[in-house]
Amino acid sequence: MAQQLRRSVSRRAFLQGAGALSVGLTTALIVPGRASAQQKTLKILQWSHSIPSYDKWFNEIYIKAWSEKNNTNVIVDNIGLTGLNSRAAAEVSAQKGHDLFMFLAPPPLHL
Repeated sequence: MAQQLRRSVSRRAFLQGAGALSVGLTTALIVPGRASAQQKTLKILQWSHSIPSYDKWFNEIYIKAWSEKNNTNVIVDNIGLTGLNSRAAAEVSAQKGHDLFMFLAPPPLHL
């Protein structure tokens, strides 16, 4: 059954869905109650994509357009996939760091 699911979703459809999900998540994470005249900052940490042009598109084109539309300063940091879980755990423990983590798979239970 898992093979059937993998075959039915193309890489393009997956990336489009992931992009739409990231927009929904980032919109939900904006802290309500701040003055609308004050520019907000959203810090995102995501894994470095295996296709470098995706990171370039997401970081330079998509995020720029989204941040202008939503009057938000967005900072995107990319990290190797192997360091993502430990970095997330460290930032949760310190209670500071990035606002949004883009995981490739569901995060460990301790987060």
